[in-house]
Amino acid sequence: MKTKATEPLTTESKIDFFFGRTILEDKISPLSKALDEIENLKVSGSSTTQAYCMMLWATIEMLSRFYSGQLGNQQATKRLKNFLRDYFPHNREMTQVLLLFRNACMHSVVLHSFDPSGKKEVRFQIQNDGQFLESASRTKFSVNVNEFRMRLDRCINKYRDDLEQNKLLQVKFEKVFLKMGYLAQ
Repeated sequence: MKTKATEPLTTESKIDFFFGRTILEDKISPLSKALDEIENLKVSGSSTTQAYCMMLWATIEMLSRFYSGQLGNQQATKRLKNFLRDYFPHNREMTQVLLLFRNACMHSVVLHSFDPSGKKEVRFQIQNDGQFLESASRTKFSVNVNEFRMRLDRCINKYRDDLEQNKLLQVKFEKVFLKMGYLAQ
């Protein structure tokens, strides 16, 4: 369904647009843009690269903003942890490792990160098979990007389903949608 940008949008129509079920004239949702970029990287043969994982993490972080209703960068780690806990399927004991992987992707060119104490370096390897997150040792992990992407898709679907039903989530979503809800094409 195509909607004119001048028509007032209901919460339901904003949600439909954000998740790519409707189109606004000359606009694209940030989620649709992120998923397009992820698909372009995959099609170009770059799915086992750090850039691909960075886009997956950028998408998760963007979703965590809409989920939390926070526009600023304050408490970004807490916001991300809460979103991962509620929507991203993973073993809860591995949350800290996931956050270290996120830091390695976003802040390093050699896929390493330091634990919160700063004393232990953790290294990551990207692969396209195996378990989602495998430990070769306490400081070496491999991440299956295909499984990472599938989990992101499940996360998106679960968040969308909850958002359609939960008024508090809708209030938070609308707050962020006002500032970040669409991009001009």
